[in-house]
Amino acid sequence: MKNSPDPYSSSAFDPARTRATDSGLPTSLERICGQVPTTNDGARILAPSPGRIFSDGSFIELTRDRSGKLKLLTRDGVTTRVVEQFTDGDAAYTTPQLHRSVCDSLMLPNDLGEFGSPRRLFDEIANLFSLASAGGIAVPLTFLVFASWLPEFAPVAPFLWIVVPAAFTTAALKQTLRLVCRHALVVDAVPNSWPTSLPMVLQPTLIAEVDRPSRRLLETLRASQSHSAYLARTGKAVDPFCTKVIFSREPPAGSGGSRLSVSDFLAFGSRLRATHGV
Repeated sequence: MKNSPDPYSSSAFDPARTRATDSGLPTSLERICGQVPTTNDGARILAPSPGRIFSDGSFIELTRDRSGKLKLLTRDGVTTRVVEQFTDGDAAYTTPQLHRSVCDSLMLPNDLGEFGSPRRLFDEIANLFSLASAGGIAVPLTFLVFASWLPEFAPVAPFLWIVVPAAFTTAALKQTLRLVCRHALVVDAVPNSWPTSLPMVLQPTLIAEVDRPSRRLLETLRASQSHSAYLARTGKAVDPFCTKVIFSREPPAGSGGSRLSVSDFLAFGSRLRATHGV
């Protein structure tokens, strides 16, 4: 019997280049780094990445090796590999630098597997939410799970604000979201210093409680719905774009009493259903 290849091989493969832009950078890297000049010696640009799908169908996703160190999971044809770096054109993608406590809290894939059809996967995830006493909102929650794995392609950030009845305990629902959403971070409350106080380089799924939403928090949430809407916090410019699930006892009222709308996200869910048959 032929030995199975070791998925923890440290060598990365070179897939086809992505389409180059006027800056000479692959489009995937330009989205992350903007106009980054190359060095005169032609050295590759090191780009920390939490995961990415490339135009040729190749991909990278965060994982851990046997020692618990962050690596990149990818696949060369039918062979699954865990690598230190992934090379694409002039860019060498590496894992982001994260505090060990953040790394330990993340639920990360360690392999690839078959899931049948998108419809079957959708139904199985929706059933998990039903078991967590959230059957009434299982459909929008499952759309959010799917969208959390495709943040680069969402026109707006996937966002659900869930008004929680006083007698409802959210622990089981939060745990389910943590298990199935991409790069889920569960926090007790959204800190005033967000987004600089959270590792936004992860493109996380933020799961949080909000007691009395401040005007500043609502403005930050609005800004976090758009791609590349950088915010200045503590002398840093941070992109707050990410998937969000907010639990609160009251609906989100903005300035002047306007409500934050999830209609754009629901429209994205409709497109997801039409495209993938879910």
